[in-house]
Amino acid sequence: MDALKHWMNRGWLGSLVGMPRERLGHALEFGLQSTQLFCLGQLAMAPFSRLHGLLDPLVKSVGAAPIGSPHRPPCSVGGHTNPVRLRWLLSLAVRSRAPQAGKIINTNHPKFDVRVQVRSNAEEAVKDLADKIAMAYYEHSELIYEEDDPFTFGPIRVVKEGAVKFANSLYPQYGKLGTEELAFAKGLDAANVIWHRNPVSGGWSIPLLTPGDTTNFFPG
Repeated sequence: MDALKHWMNRGWLGSLVGMPRERLGHALEFGLQSTQLFCLGQLAMAPFSRLHGLLDPLVKSVGAAPIGSPHRPPCSVGGHTNPVRLRWLLSLAVRSRAPQAGKIINTNHPKFDVRVQVRSNAEEAVKDLADKIAMAYYEHSELIYEEDDPFTFGPIRVVKEGAVKFANSLYPQYGKLGTEELAFAKGLDAANVIWHRNPVSGGWSIPLLTPGDTTNFFPG
């Protein structure tokens, strides 16, 4: 009951609007009677324009002040979020923009031990700094192939159903090949060259030096 009063007093209606009927029974955990549960069922199926009318009986039944009432407790902005170390906040922001850049920044100085509030001006300053670090990393980085450290392909899992065996492939067989992929693979195999179908995620990849959601390219 106290939990439902808390919802109503704070106007947290999103948890109820659109709730499936089969989940409304959980409201009984808050001590609702059958009439109140029926009101919840109407509320879950009601359009937004009818919410105020349907909420009145439910609000009265739990003793909360109606929406828009002058007796509702005032809402004030204040308090603090959980403080976190500046080092952690900066490292997280940099990794989200340029994962490799996180390996080259130095945050060992004691000034990064200070604790700052999340969603504060300090966090906004950290985000701006992370943007600059990421852009500098992309602008001044180059890709080179490390001949002294060749990539080694490990074991792969192949679905036996529909798998095709080849003579010159890196692995004896491959599965889940599309029509065009299969034709291309047979052409490579017939040319007597060693070839490999790289997984979509995993295997050998090329780092991308551009901002975006994708950090690596996995060639087929």
